[in-house]
Amino acid sequence: TGLGVSVIAWDGTDADPLGTLTLTDARLVLKEFKFKRPEAELEDESDEGENDSIKIEGPYIVNLIDNTVTPELELVDVVAGTYTEIEVKLHKIRDDEDDEADPLAPVLGPADPLVGNSIYLEGSYTGTLGDAEVTVPFSLSFDLDEEFRLSDVDPSVGFAINENMLNDVIIAFRIGTWFDFSLSEEDEGVDFRDLEDTTQIVLGHDFGGTHGKVRKAIKENIKESADYGRDVDDDGWLDADEDDDPDEHDSVGEDGEAEDDESDDGGAEDDAEDEKEEE
Repeated sequence: TGLGVSVIAWDGTDADPLGTLTLTDARLVLKEFKFKRPEAELEDESDEGENDSIKIEGPYIVNLIDNTVTPELELVDVVAGTYTEIEVKLHKIRDDEDDEADPLAPVLGPADPLVGNSIYLEGSYTGTLGDAEVTVPFSLSFDLDEEFRLSDVDPSVGFAINENMLNDVIIAFRIGTWFDFSLSEEDEGVDFRDLEDTTQIVLGHDFGGTHGKVRKAIKENIKESADYGRDVDDDGWLDADEDDDPDEHDSVGEDGEAEDDESDDGGAEDDAEDEKEEE
């Protein structure tokens, strides 16, 4: 058993996916994330000292299969208003004695494959690999310490934090799009058909050549897959009308893919409690 994710060819011409990944391990590590308000709203603030952003520091391990976060996110007090941008920073877990001690390394143990990485996926792949139809082991790892920004094309679009109440905010990583190679901006992209080894798929950060190109395409999809928004109906899912993207970006089909469904997306959920006004 595991999370099923379809693999889509780069040219997108095939009626059927190239194959299916069945993931038994899918985790990423966030160093921190920051919610930001638009400059126009800040200029309208009458009270001095209002915060222009909320910064939540980790690191946190996000399990994209069972949708859990370790350690558990806590309530934070925030300023009411509209938030239109989120900055997310990935975190490589370090266990090198020469580096500053990483609080997550002893929790995981040195044998955990997430140690030394910020993203780790493992499972099996069934489908086209090279010129063959196979079922083979699969693993993917990234050791990124990288920040990326989530914002809508329209800077006026975002989510509202209301006063004097709990606000559930979700950052969803829609893993169903990570292996859709048709999303590549390259005129002639790559996909699993270009890999020569038909006995396994190992996409590690020490690989170059075709493996490196496949990893690059997946990396860009990961960055583009992240959505955010307030869980208005409080159902634990980031629905199409709650996130920062147009609806067509959320419905991408098959099992394990995002269809307004955060258990398949994976994500970090945070309860934000607005700061109460001073009496």
